[in-house]
Amino acid sequence: MGRILVVDDDELVRISVANLLQALGFTTSEASDGLEAIRLYQSRHGEFSLVLMDIVMPNLDGIDASKEIKTHDPAVKVVLMSGYSDRPVVEAEADAFLSKPFTSRELLQTVEKVLLGEAPKFSQAVGH
Repeated sequence: MGRILVVDDDELVRISVANLLQALGFTTSEASDGLEAIRLYQSRHGEFSLVLMDIVMPNLDGIDASKEIKTHDPAVKVVLMSGYSDRPVVEAEADAFLSKPFTSRELLQTVEKVLLGEAPKFSQAVGH
């Protein structure tokens, strides 16, 4: 099924999400910001089936990081997550969006739908 790259600058959130996904049977890797996510994605190209990325992070935000990752792999699935954001998530052409805080059930449902290709692009889901 591949590996999920979990990207969040909040260590507690990042570890909690990764641990939850692992408990659900997924394999994960972690990055603490957008720059680290890009480096890790490029160094392990082909290993990731999904990137779960926070939007608001230092160094490089999730929207710009996901756009950069998509330039190298346009087929990669991206789920953006945020408790707040100044920038519209449609810019990143995300496959889905999770509003923090989210439940383990919401996380699992979103990840499964995106991996199975059942989730509409976020921009379509919000009518843009």
